[in-house]
Amino acid sequence: MKFSLYMLQKYLAEEKIQVKVTCREKIYYSALQIVTEKTDTFKREILYVLLQDPDPETDYPSDVSFAASYKLRLRNLPNNYLLAPDCPPGELLNAMIKIQYRLQSMENSLKDLYSENNAFVQCLTVLSEFMKNPVYAMDTQFKLIGMDETADSLEMPFYSLTWKRLKEHGYMPINIVMELLHSEIWNKVLFSEKPILMEMKEFYCPFINCGIYHDGNLQGYLIIIGINHKLVQGDLDLIEWIMPSVNRMSSSAIPTQNYRGNYYEHFFGDVIRGELTDQQMIAEQLMPLGWTIRDSYMVTVCRLDSFKRSVNQILFSRLSHIFYGKPVIIDDELFCIFKITASEQAEEICQQIKPLLKSCKYRFGVSSIFEGFLNLVSYIRQAEGILSVGTEINPDQLLYRYSEYQMAYLFQCCRNQIDLNSYIDPAIFKLEQYDLENDTEYLKTLYYYLINERRQLETANDLGIHRNTMRYRSERLQEILDKNLDDSTTRMQLLFSFAVKIYLQSSRTNSKKK
Repeated sequence: MKFSLYMLQKYLAEEKIQVKVTCREKIYYSALQIVTEKTDTFKREILYVLLQDPDPETDYPSDVSFAASYKLRLRNLPNNYLLAPDCPPGELLNAMIKIQYRLQSMENSLKDLYSENNAFVQCLTVLSEFMKNPVYAMDTQFKLIGMDETADSLEMPFYSLTWKRLKEHGYMPINIVMELLHSEIWNKVLFSEKPILMEMKEFYCPFINCGIYHDGNLQGYLIIIGINHKLVQGDLDLIEWIMPSVNRMSSSAIPTQNYRGNYYEHFFGDVIRGELTDQQMIAEQLMPLGWTIRDSYMVTVCRLDSFKRSVNQILFSRLSHIFYGKPVIIDDELFCIFKITASEQAEEICQQIKPLLKSCKYRFGVSSIFEGFLNLVSYIRQAEGILSVGTEINPDQLLYRYSEYQMAYLFQCCRNQIDLNSYIDPAIFKLEQYDLENDTEYLKTLYYYLINERRQLETANDLGIHRNTMRYRSERLQEILDKNLDDSTTRMQLLFSFAVKIYLQSSRTNSKKK
């Protein structure tokens, strides 16, 4: 068990014993020892307690420490000492022994937790009991990974809104994160493994921030909020002393963070899952990204192979560099949200994504452009649907856009409720039968004739026939179908029928392949 003079000062204050500490250097002590006439050697790791006025002739080493209960002759005292001028010697000694036992109990409690499941959270609870303040732990993406159980019983109105959101939503709001990352005092933690006492306007009260490290790498932050008791130097010493245990137990609690630095992902995750719908809060979190609720957006989605961790990480990173896309992974699906400022931007995004797909062998579904961030969930479902139908009817393709597959998507949504064959115009079946009986291609001719807006030259080129042949076929189509192709409604019905027929044929073909 080790303790420091400031740790003793902190706990002596709780025993109503006021002390003065002079500490030229921080030393942790493993034991108390009373100074007597027979004491002739002194060790650095021992805190020596004076119960009587010291011999003025004694030459104490400068690198040891003393605790005393009355004013001493300071001329021969070492550099570090604790002085309690108004406390009787026996009372001071008993209080210090009691504190040492208390700290020893905490140390033993932590040792007992090493082999326990969920040891990290229990460690935070033990620490909170000694700190008498709430204790939180966040990863480097500012997501809550643990908190002491006693924090649940605290009166939430006493929390600042920031701490309250962290507790309720499980992550720090993006606007606060951005302010933290640009603050000089927060970044001190990145260059120091020692705890730092912070006072920031974004928070209700001072708090201690200490980095959680694995193998020398920063993995998260341990936060002690000074909400019940004022934070003092003794708290900093206690945290510094306890951090090796915290680091050890956090190694199994903090998952490997492959996508560190994308602080928006927890916010997006809550929006996508429908867990965050408050418009004001959404607007606040979009602001640091340079986005607003009213902007136009487009979303892409792909399904990841969990075994391709390095590939997933590279894809995640590359997407974030395409028009400032914001990728986020939820349940083995990679979503990427793009703010769209011009319609041609959507095409450019797809062109930049295509080379990535060839290297990673993933398929992407791409939504249409939509207005309003609050519509995000609906268009994610659209992108997922486009990916599903595109994979089904054209598995050799890697990028499926809503503009190309919207009819097929509609049919897929409807096919479990209706018989799609009943929505094909009988004239299509009539023409198909005529081709079978007469070895002609009038069905194919009609399709190209309609999609080319009845332009005969373009249709002839698509079919590879002479334009005079095409003129003859167009006249025969009118006779066989007994329909007026000059009527826009008729043409629309026939094109819709072709779309249904093509979808059904593609679905049957790919079902046979499977």
